[in-house]
Amino acid sequence: MHALKMLRGLGLLVGMIIGAGIFALPYAVSEAGFIWSGIHFAVVAVIVTLVHILYGNILYDHPEHHRLPGYIRSSFGKWAAGLALISRLFSYYGSLLAYGALAGTFLSFFNKWASEFEAGIYFFLAISFLLFLNLKRAGTINFLLTVPLVIFPFVLSWFIFSRGDFNALQFLPERSNWFLPYGIFLFAMSGASVIPEVVETLGRKKRSIFRGVVILGTLVVSLVYIVFTITILSVAGSHVPKDALSVLRQFDGGVLLPLGVVIGLLAIATSHLALGLELRYTFEYDLFLKKKFSWALVTFVPLILFTLGFNDFVLVISFIGAIGIGVEGILITLLSRKVSRTNIILVSALLIIFAAGALFEIVNILGYI
Repeated sequence: MHALKMLRGLGLLVGMIIGAGIFALPYAVSEAGFIWSGIHFAVVAVIVTLVHILYGNILYDHPEHHRLPGYIRSSFGKWAAGLALISRLFSYYGSLLAYGALAGTFLSFFNKWASEFEAGIYFFLAISFLLFLNLKRAGTINFLLTVPLVIFPFVLSWFIFSRGDFNALQFLPERSNWFLPYGIFLFAMSGASVIPEVVETLGRKKRSIFRGVVILGTLVVSLVYIVFTITILSVAGSHVPKDALSVLRQFDGGVLLPLGVVIGLLAIATSHLALGLELRYTFEYDLFLKKKFSWALVTFVPLILFTLGFNDFVLVISFIGAIGIGVEGILITLLSRKVSRTNIILVSALLIIFAAGALFEIVNILGYI
């Protein structure tokens, strides 16, 4: 029974984390090179793991049942809860928008009957029906669909390993966009939105098991990301498309492309489902909105943004990662200090990293670095 709960918790966490972000990793690494990318990846993996554990500690130590904005409200007041809600809406809507944009790209690979824009709209409408599920059921779905997500990069590497050109891997390009990986990696590694469900799945008295699941989840995700990124780069070299998988069109006559697209759509769908349900619960539990109205907000706001032209996949996830998820990391860190009495040195270090990352992202977008 304990092993099954651990697998469900691990599947929920890994299924949430491995989503649209994986397909931007090869592009980010090609732009920054392996040296800068390795530094960013190590930093992000550590801070994301710590934030997940800190958030779990808050859930174990706090007697009430909320989502993050609710915990912020009870500890810091309404103004802080408002900031947490704005940050959450910014991050979640941006993430759902990115998922839809990439899903449209992948769906358009199958048939030319629909453009990327039209396919993206169809994806938003199709996934909306699943957003009436509860997260416990979604956790089971995530667990089942996570298995092929984890296996695919290894299958891909097995096919490509003997034919890829590993000399094409660039440790430091001539023009290195050194900061680009930070926001993308943070977006790709973050799974804080599903931590409450992982805790509920494992049980309220299983803190040590929870920490083990979080650490193992980070290791599994890291291994999958590294294998996938190196494999794609060995094929594409310095010419990496933003969606990664379209490079397979020229490899083996495109035989691997359909499989990759199907797996990619599964990755997007699982993350979209888990994140959309978490946002719906935020509206229901913390803002006390009706279920149908909450569902409508989750479904139609990102769809409207998509139709208005906010569909640059890499730009969206880089911005959401560094700023949106960065602000959420700051709030979780401050909350952990108040609720769980987290070590002040650790708290200070995390706050500095998240604040600096958000500032650098703004400066980078403005074109000053």
